[in-house]
Amino acid sequence: MSKSVLDLQNDCLNRSIPCSQLLLKAYAIARKLNIAEMVDFCKNELDGYQDKLKKIPKYRQVNTCTNLCNGYTWYIATLPFNLSLTSLPHSVKEMEMICSAEKEYINVKMTAEQIQTMKTIFNNPNIIDGYTLIFVYLVEGVIFKIRRTILEWALKLGEDGIWGENLEFTEGELSKAQNTTIVNNFGSINNSNLINSMIKSTATINNGLDFAKVTELTNQISQNIKALHLPEVQENGLSSDISEIKDMIARKDESGIRKVLHKIDCICQNITGNVVAAGIIAQIASILG
Repeated sequence: MSKSVLDLQNDCLNRSIPCSQLLLKAYAIARKLNIAEMVDFCKNELDGYQDKLKKIPKYRQVNTCTNLCNGYTWYIATLPFNLSLTSLPHSVKEMEMICSAEKEYINVKMTAEQIQTMKTIFNNPNIIDGYTLIFVYLVEGVIFKIRRTILEWALKLGEDGIWGENLEFTEGELSKAQNTTIVNNFGSINNSNLINSMIKSTATINNGLDFAKVTELTNQISQNIKALHLPEVQENGLSSDISEIKDMIARKDESGIRKVLHKIDCICQNITGNVVAAGIIAQIASILG
């Protein structure tokens, strides 16, 4: 006889099993146990959040780059950290397909309304087109968080003595299950289009920036800047960014540091196959959270 919850725990630790399959198994267990909160969680992750009435969870927020066209010239536009966040409405299966496509990022074409918002933000009426660039490693991070949530829930069921034999649960297990809630501390955000509300937003996200880590990162970039093989103009600009960050560290200017780190991240994302750039990207992701 197979213990359903134990199987789910083990499956969560098996990287070869897609998160979409974990959600299906968790959905079946939650239905059997009549845990409405987990049923809804699984259904939303399986179906996605395309319905505008649904709230997209905060853990589906990712930091993006903005690629704009000013006449005939395309360029990466740097937005403040809190304004460059985008919510992913995709189903988990769709996100898995994005990650399996072996691309570094996906392009999401901006609507006419979003282009108008960009014109207002940058005070540039010449912007005629634009894309939001979503980096695949961030999509993978969202999937990991969903997998972790399923694992936390399955572990909690086990701690409460709820195991189930072949998806059949005793009366005692059914009773215990009513006091077992989904372990999810990620929170949720209103499903408004973030990029359309940018102009109204002035809040800065504060996750308690680790200034020591930022200092260590800037020192490493300074020491390895030649290894990035950037054009001279870009290299000089990066050196200037590093000096700016050091001044901001002295002033404890978290919002300013986040903005410049995001700019550096965008530069490194455009350096294909460079080990140093990949290391910088990983460290920035760790610092910004």
